Amino acid sequence: MTSSEAETAYVERFESQWDSGTWPFIRFGLPDDRYVEIEYAAGVEYQNRVWIGEGEGPRVLLGYDSGHFSLPTMRIQELQDIAERMDCHPAAPLLLLDGAYLVEGETFPFDAVTRWLRQSPGFRDHYLDVVLKGLTENVVPGLRWDSTENLGWINNWRYSQRNPESTMSILCDEDFHFIRNFLGLRPG
Repeated sequence: MTSSEAETAYVERFESQWDSGTWPFIRFGLPDDRYVEIEYAAGVEYQNRVWIGEGEGPRVLLGYDSGHFSLPTMRIQELQDIAERMDCHPAAPLLLLDGAYLVEGETFPFDAVTRWLRQSPGFRDHYLDVVLKGLTENVVPGLRWDSTENLGWINNWRYSQRNPESTMSILCDEDFHFIRNFLGLRPG
């Protein structure tokens, strides 16, 4: 195949994806036919969307990263819990880490993130300290997570899907219940 033919094939594939609304994704399997998925969507803007779901059943948007982001997607503890259950590469949780903001005063999970980084192909240990330092600074001042009986863990961040008061959130009570049951109501 010539480079011109390859470029034409790429453009045709991209346009068919664009028109269909079906985007490339990475799915991380979890027990009981559950999964966490990062969808790489294009539209008016590109979005890296984080979904949770069950088999062919329901799925719920936790948030997305784009020019108009809707984060955080999850609590650090939720990410650690999911990471322990993933059935894929041990560095995969790093792909979800940027959406799991630290709360002021929260302890950064150095051991877990160090393990994920060391499992990352091509990562060199001499970068470890500087990378960990940068990650520990991913703190959003004023962000607060609260455990509620009805909706599970919600936050107060104005852009977050998991803030039921946010005009950015498209989630309904049923979605919050799905998230609560999927991630489990665990003390912070």
